[in-house]
Parts: sequence; structure tokens; C-alpha cells
Amino acid sequence: MRKSSTLYIKISVLLELILILICIFQSIIHDVHPNVGSIKDAVDMTEGWYDKDGNEVVLEPLLSNKSVKFGKTTSIYYDLTEDIKPGMSMCFRSLSTNFKAYIDDKLIIAPTYYKSPFSCKSTGSQWHFYTFTEEDMGKTIEVKLKFFYNDTANYFENVLACNSHDYILNAITARLGEIIIALFILAIGLFITIVGIYSKYNLNLNKHVLVTLGLFSITLSTWTLLESHIIELLFNCSQLVQIMACNMLFLLPITILQFFRYVFNQKYHPIINYTSLLDTVIFILAWILQITGIQDFHDTLYLAFISIISAGLMCVIIVLIENKDILKTKSANTLNYNGPQANYMKLTLFVVFLLCLLIDFVNFYINPQKINGLLSRASSIFAIALCIIIAVRNIVSISEEFNHATAINKVAYNDVLTGLFNRTAYKEKIEQLNSNSNPNSFIGFVMFDVNNLKYVNDNLGHNYGDELIISASQIIKETFNDESITLFRLGGDEFIAIIESANAREMYKIASLQFKTNIHNFNNFYNKKYHLAIAHGASFYSANSKKTISQIIEEADHLMYENKQEYKKTHPVQPL
Repeated sequence: MRKSSTLYIKISVLLELILILICIFQSIIHDVHPNVGSIKDAVDMTEGWYDKDGNEVVLEPLLSNKSVKFGKTTSIYYDLTEDIKPGMSMCFRSLSTNFKAYIDDKLIIAPTYYKSPFSCKSTGSQWHFYTFTEEDMGKTIEVKLKFFYNDTANYFENVLACNSHDYILNAITARLGEIIIALFILAIGLFITIVGIYSKYNLNLNKHVLVTLGLFSITLSTWTLLESHIIELLFNCSQLVQIMACNMLFLLPITILQFFRYVFNQKYHPIINYTSLLDTVIFILAWILQITGIQDFHDTLYLAFISIISAGLMCVIIVLIENKDILKTKSANTLNYNGPQANYMKLTLFVVFLLCLLIDFVNFYINPQKINGLLSRASSIFAIALCIIIAVRNIVSISEEFNHATAINKVAYNDVLTGLFNRTAYKEKIEQLNSNSNPNSFIGFVMFDVNNLKYVNDNLGHNYGDELIISASQIIKETFNDESITLFRLGGDEFIAIIESANAREMYKIASLQFKTNIHNFNNFYNKKYHLAIAHGASFYSANSKKTISQIIEEADHLMYENKQEYKKTHPVQPL
């Protein structure tokens, strides 16, 4: 068992490291954007742009050109060559760039933009398509630029002249891998969130491990889908996508911290809570700056990086400390699964995941037009899978403990023969009622006693006596079945019903009539060797009553005894 566990750990770590290396290699050599070589008859328009002085202009990023200045409107130009034919479309994606494109004096492309305190101050990421006409051939495109941000986030991406449908298909295909990964993580997140909610409310487990893990997975996958920029191909919602993507960055560290809070021991809760509070305050500060117009979410991305770094460091430190404690003590705790070897795996996976996340965010900050978050998304699958294993094992363990506790509780408080609450539960209930100081309390107590039980036991045997007790309990349960009524078997042939309702007296009157009918029907319908008869008496307590609860119960018992004596007078025992 130990050898197979060690082999599993080594294989898992090896696969993780191989995947990370593949992702690094792929991110270096693979451009996920549409390119001229993959689209039939496409003409590359990313080169050939120039300014008014004839200097070459680079489109990615635009502010890298000396002639293009932040805060000033600048014009750049492109001469349509003979390779570009009528019917071909000029296709590209712009980011955070306010521009207007003209051919002669005809406006051909302009991004949509509106000002709102609940959106960033830029146009976001938008896809643009313009189909050339015969009149456009041989002319010059003029693009007037003005930028929202003084950084590398202003650019035109992969400007091609081609069939627009081929361009869109190629853009979706190029991003298909990251979209599939994001949808996979999103599906996992939704599933484990639902499982977590079900476990909490149906198993009565006061645990949020799966719920917080699910929320983290949903946040991560949503950010990934937004950053793929495929949504803008389908809907005109670039500014909404931009602000949502920024919000996901701020929420990521908060959700991962909340998950860690429920994974690790309570001794780490205060420091996790403080870090989570810090990240929440940073998020609120970003919103204040956004709404007041001082800085929008793009300008405050540095705050998101502070949150991410603080949360990441906190998680790594906790994993290191917890792993160290486990290796020293070899004691069981939340993360202890398959011993110290397994904790090396967990430590490796968590650290690799957090490092990949950090690398992607740093790259995004340095060069946002090239990063696609491939490292963090790939490593997140393994990290989330590991978290799921931990969380599910916790839930299973808790569920087993809960079921065990439930079974013990059932034995302690339930009568084995009838399934009703037993005398122990009855005593606790009376203590609870005595300690209740509610001035509006009104309680009915109905005592029951099965007639002729001793006679049945002596003449038919104790099996029939047990059957008589069970039949009596079923009749009582069938009649007194309101939610406000609790039934107890006090022992032998004695039962009691406690009615906690302002209408207890009326409920008893109706039930007592039905009680006689149910007993009568039972004796006529079932061909039993014994005759079922149950004596009963009721008394009622209110907060204004001069009698105590104990005196009210004694009164109900006395009335039941009188009913029993009256029955014996009119129904003498007949030989069986």
C-alpha cells in the first residue's frame, strides 16, 4: 500500500512538472491569435503603417512609437496595395484605443464607447470588420488615434485583409484550448458548489470547503473566458467584459483565501481572516477610485497584484508551516492523506500553481497584449483537482462522523420498538419546557396507557405484547401527527403527546374523536387475537397557569387513569 501510494505521488508530481514545461514551451513558440498563414488569401496588414513624417509605425503596442504620444491625437496611415481586393474585409481587434478610421473622408471603423462610473474609461477589447469596396482600391487608410492609458495596453492586434468569416473561425479555433479549459473548470466549479450546498443543508454539515472551492473555480474560469475575448465577437459588450475581468482579478485572492480558511486548522483562521479583510478593503478601495473617477479598474490593477501576491504568499506560508508540522508530528489533520510523501505532492502542487498564477499576472502587467494566462489555467486544473480530493475526503469524513453521531443519537433518544422518542428524550424536553420563559406559551399534555397489556403478555406471549405496543403507537402517531406535536414512549404501555400550540385544546378535541374512530377501525379491520384499547387523558398548561408543568402532567395522568378504570368497568377482560 505504501509503495503504490509513493508511486502515485511521484507520477502526479512528474505529470504536473511536464505539463508546466509544455505550457512554458507552448507559450513561447505559439501565437494564439489569427495569423496570415492560417487564413486563405489573407493579406497581412500589421506592417506597412507610417506616420505623417513617413516613419514606420508598430501596432503592438502603439505607444512604443516615438511619433505617437499619450494625450494627443495622432494620425497613422496605410496604403491599400494591389493584393487587397474588393470584397475582402479589414479584420482586427483593438484594445483600449479610441480611434476613427477613414478612407478619404469616409468613416469606415470606429469603436463604440460610453462613459459610466460602472465601466472603465476605455473602449475595452473590440473586434472590427470593414469590407472594402471597388471605390476604396488604391487609396489610403487614415486612422486618428487617442489613447485612454499611458501604457502598453493600447494596440491593434493582427490586422488582416481576408474573409471575415474565416477570420472569426480562426480566432475561435486559436482560442479553443483555453476556452475548453475554462469551461471545464467552470463545470467543476458549479458542480462542487452545488454538492457543497447540498452537503451543508441536507447533511447538516457546518462546512464550506466545497462551496468556497467552487466559488474560486467559478471566478478563475470566468476570468479566463473573459480574457479569451470571444464574448465580444458575439455581443457588443466590450466595456462590460473589461470591468468584469478586472473584478475577477480582485475576487480571485479573496475566494482562494476563503477556501484555505476552511481547509486548514482553526489556528490559521485569524491570519487568513486578516489577509482576506485586507484584500476586501483593497477591492472596495478600487471601486471607490472607479466610481469617483480618480482611477478606473485598469489603472488600479497594481492593487489587484498586491492582493494576489499577499494571498499567494499567505497560502504558501501556511502550506509550508502545515507541511513542516505534519512531517515532525506525523499526526492526522486536515491535509494528512497518505503521510508525509503525499504532503510533498500537495506542497509542490500548491507552490507551482501559485507561482504560475504570479508569473501570468506579472506578464500581463508587463505585456498585456501577449499573455493568455496559459500557465495559471493549466496548473489550476491540477490544483483544483487536488483541492477537490481534499475537500471530498473532508466531507466524507465529516459525513461518516455525522452518520455515526446520528446513529448514537437515535439509540440514545429513540425507542427501539416503536420509533418514538424515549424517556430520556422526554426528560430533556420537560427540562426545556420548564426553562422556557415565553409568556405566550400554551402546551397540551395527553397521557396514553394501553389496556390489557399484561393479560396479552401472560396469555399470548410477549411477541403479541410487543405487537400490541407497536399497534398502539401506530394509532397514536396516525392520529396525533401535527408538526406541533411530539410523541414519547415513557416505557411499557405508557405514552405521552406534547402539543405546543395556542390551539392545543381544540387540536386535542378533534384528535380525540378521530382517535376513537381509528381504534374502532383497527379492531374491525384487522383480525387480531387481541382487542386494542387505549386509555387517555389530557390537561393544558399556559404561562399564566397557577399550576406547574409537573402538576399539569400529573393531572393528565389522573384523567387517563380515570378513563382506564371506566373502560375496565364497561369492558371486562374476556378469556382468549
